[in-house]
Amino acid sequence: MKTVTFKTLLLLVFFYIPTFLVAADIPDVKFAKTESWISDTKPHDVPQSVNDASVNYLLFDNQVDIRTSIKKQFFRYSSQPISEQGLQHVSQIEVIFAPQYETLTFHTIDIVRNGKLINKIDKSKLKVFQQEEQLKENIYSENWVALFILEDVRVGDIINYSYTITGSNPVLGKKSFGYSPLNWGVPVALTQFRLVTNANELTEVNVHNSSKKIVEKRAGDFSEYSLIQRNVAAVTEDDYMPAWYTPYAYVTYSQYRGWEDVNDWAMELYDTSLTLPKELIRLIESSKTSNTLQTATLMTQWVQDNIRYFGIEMGVNSHLPSSPSETFNRRFGDCKDKAVLLIAVLKQLNIDAYPVLVSTTTSKNLPNETPSPGAFNHVIVTFEIDEKSYWVDATVSNQRGSLEQMSFPDYYWGLVVKDNTSRLTSIEPHDNNQLRSSINVTKKLILDDDSGRNQLIVETEYSGWQAELVRNYIDGVGINILTKDQLNYFSKYFPKIETAKPIVVKEHESLNKLTTTESYYILKLANQSSQNQNIFVYAHQILDNIWLPNTRNRSAPFILPYYLDINMDIQIIVPAAKNILWYEDVEITNNDNKWFTYERRIEKRENSIFVNYGYRSLLPEVSASEFHEYASLLEGIESSLTYPLLLRQNLSESDKTTRAKNLVKMLMKNQ
Repeated sequence: MKTVTFKTLLLLVFFYIPTFLVAADIPDVKFAKTESWISDTKPHDVPQSVNDASVNYLLFDNQVDIRTSIKKQFFRYSSQPISEQGLQHVSQIEVIFAPQYETLTFHTIDIVRNGKLINKIDKSKLKVFQQEEQLKENIYSENWVALFILEDVRVGDIINYSYTITGSNPVLGKKSFGYSPLNWGVPVALTQFRLVTNANELTEVNVHNSSKKIVEKRAGDFSEYSLIQRNVAAVTEDDYMPAWYTPYAYVTYSQYRGWEDVNDWAMELYDTSLTLPKELIRLIESSKTSNTLQTATLMTQWVQDNIRYFGIEMGVNSHLPSSPSETFNRRFGDCKDKAVLLIAVLKQLNIDAYPVLVSTTTSKNLPNETPSPGAFNHVIVTFEIDEKSYWVDATVSNQRGSLEQMSFPDYYWGLVVKDNTSRLTSIEPHDNNQLRSSINVTKKLILDDDSGRNQLIVETEYSGWQAELVRNYIDGVGINILTKDQLNYFSKYFPKIETAKPIVVKEHESLNKLTTTESYYILKLANQSSQNQNIFVYAHQILDNIWLPNTRNRSAPFILPYYLDINMDIQIIVPAAKNILWYEDVEITNNDNKWFTYERRIEKRENSIFVNYGYRSLLPEVSASEFHEYASLLEGIESSLTYPLLLRQNLSESDKTTRAKNLVKMLMKNQ
């Protein structure tokens, strides 16, 4: 998770999941007094110990009313800029909302200066415009922004404002759910979360990543859940955290009574019995083979590669998938659209297939989340052939080989949308090789004393998800850019290097493998003394895939390159073996531990040196408590990833005579 700043919170906090809309005209923004159901909360003084920031964040107040089918979310903020930089951060107010099903109402906008309250509500200063921040992720949502640029705001002023978002996306059903943060990347003096429900309505409210407790009380015909915090400390993120991990605390609430309830909601959306267009049926029939698994593989890859990823997620389309015919005809769709199309195709092949709701963020922690539609952000597909379960992601492209050889992300858990589903299902690929990937490198350095044009030839075989990544990159940039990129990459190891010819790419599609061959001329090796050249052998693929983070004293797990095998065979060929000096006492170096296995072997032959490196990752992450042990192990092999050789130069008789004369002159001069 990226760092959550308080300013980001002001923009995004009222979203638990994305909301989308269609709106042709500029939506109306209302102004009204605070409603009676809202409890009053005053800003809290900031402790002196946190006054070194550019802004004092005094109050975050989030109150939610779900007593009727029309959900109301109230927000109140108070902050005080204490520097010019801080003034830049908080002197404009931005609220994102979805006018198709949400109404935005401002209640207060004011500043307090020297104890005096100054009203800053001016309707003529309000700007409302459409902003598509998700287009870079190929998602069109048509959200709107209400913007106030405050005038005459000064350092030391206290800025207060409040508003209510009324309504929710009808596609999410009649039951309410939501989310509210409890801490951020900045300290906050006072926070309140408050939820108001009907007394007879069962609502689950949970606190995550915090020991704080929700206070529940009843008043007449409604129930109230609240959590008040004072002097909330800032959260400092560690770098390279696993996707499933968050250091932030938050509250979730839901009227869904379990995963079975969520499945019932999803069942109404995923109608996979729709008729397919004739063109698609002809395509399916022409792709049929005598092997059902092979046909399923071909059609899965067709949907992946021929239906591009783009989501028009306005209004109910945020969660309601398009029909298979619509997705096929327009040749694009988001995860749910592509999933439903693939399911329809598989059913045409008499294969029972189902959508699976997953989370790319909480993944491993999904069972700990409060059951609701908001617990998921992605859709994949599962089906059975010959009593074997398969899982595929229709949004992945450039997958090759059989279903067993196509890579599959580790989503851990999912909700299979079908009759009688009442719990999450552990997602386990049919073949563990779908999770693993390998990089096999053969690197040959041929040294030429006569021409000075040393040759470097690098052949790299990628398999699994590594092959798919390389295919995607080549599809995006082409061979010429790839060749240039790799030349720049190797130039950091060799000061003078040039491309001998463009990179050659060879596909092994039936195995989901890909091989690249690179050829270079090296005009100058790294370091050269008067009589010797220092040659450094780098295990570049391993160096690129293992690293230590900037944050060593960690509170969060550290992510590892899980499911990755790397093997490197490096050969240095020289005119005469006697010209190479190497270390006889380090022929084999290895390190086996709970996180990885590593080995280096060195062998000297008639006119060459062979160095073999092997690395295999064993676990997906290192816990914070064990990180120093892991770092020590990694540092223990770090020096062996670069192997030095000393190459004696062959000198002509005239060169030897000249160097001898120069040596005599130097000695006589120093007498």
